[in-house]
Amino acid sequence: MSVIAVVKEGNSVVFGTDSRFVSEDRARIVSDSVEKIHEIAADTFIATSGYAPVCDFQNAKATELGRNTQDIRTLSEALAQASRPTLEQVAAVLAKDIGLHPLIRATIDGEVVLHGAVLVGRSRGELGYIYARSRCVGGRVVTQLEEYFGAARKITITSASDSDCLARFRHDTRLFSDPPVSVVSAILNRQKLDSSAIGGPSQIVQLDSTGSHWIRRLPAATRRATCLEGIATITAAISMTAPTIVVSGTGGAFTVNIDDTNGVLVTSSSGTSVSLANGYVQVSYLSNTASVNATTTGASVGVSGPGHLAEFTASSGGCTAYLDQSPLGSLSASNGSLAVSDGTGGFTAGKLYFREGGAWVLVV
Repeated sequence: MSVIAVVKEGNSVVFGTDSRFVSEDRARIVSDSVEKIHEIAADTFIATSGYAPVCDFQNAKATELGRNTQDIRTLSEALAQASRPTLEQVAAVLAKDIGLHPLIRATIDGEVVLHGAVLVGRSRGELGYIYARSRCVGGRVVTQLEEYFGAARKITITSASDSDCLARFRHDTRLFSDPPVSVVSAILNRQKLDSSAIGGPSQIVQLDSTGSHWIRRLPAATRRATCLEGIATITAAISMTAPTIVVSGTGGAFTVNIDDTNGVLVTSSSGTSVSLANGYVQVSYLSNTASVNATTTGASVGVSGPGHLAEFTASSGGCTAYLDQSPLGSLSASNGSLAVSDGTGGFTAGKLYFREGGAWVLVV
């Protein structure tokens, strides 16, 4: 979980968050260097607070949506709709681990928020922010959008526990008199002291009439290392529907498709592919293929190259072998019977031939 603090006043928005990522049961600090504020379009940002699968999905989806619009009203509505399946899948996984932590039960019961996201930018030329709050309600996940584009100072603080975070600041007049950057910094520092799930360096961005400005940001080297650390420390079960994962490496781009059509299909830009589906494994490189297929009644192994094919099968009915030596012909064997063919059916079954020069010669 994270804390996100936003201060909007006049033609300026300042918002910030922490950098800590904790395990699902809140018992372990996974990282204090997670980049949580992302620029999804020019002078348009998102910060998320919740479970990693939803945060990762929304950061990627918001960036995709940001290629077509910078209007945060349009972005927030599209993102809320696109996020519903992932949110409901995460809620279903949490429901199985409801005894892991009291906050998980409170989340499934709808007493606290499941996930929060803040989008900061412009809509219809006005600067403001939208807080998307997702909560479990009657077995479903409902997302409520709260926006503010006014001029008077307004402060919003997201919270993993969904308590009134502003309550502890209400008697602090500096909250409404100090500069917005100082207010956001003070809120983040106080939240770090009050919750072990919040920590690490603060990340703060300011938007105004001149554009966007990073006030505090993780070092570039730390931001690059975050992805590797996150991959190595995922402990929660993740359920997704037909995802496509693209990984770029020194050997070229690899694409992993996981869906009902392909099963598991790995392809590379070099022409190599590996597929796994329903007992079937196939490795291909350009026009060369090797495959293994296992079913409830038998198994087969096949290899093929340009103009050539070999297949061997074992089942309850016996063993068969087929060798295609096109354009020379083919050889097949099954249950003690051996036959050859020139591809036109011009030979007799059960007879054996061999090719001598340009002619086929009967041997048996």
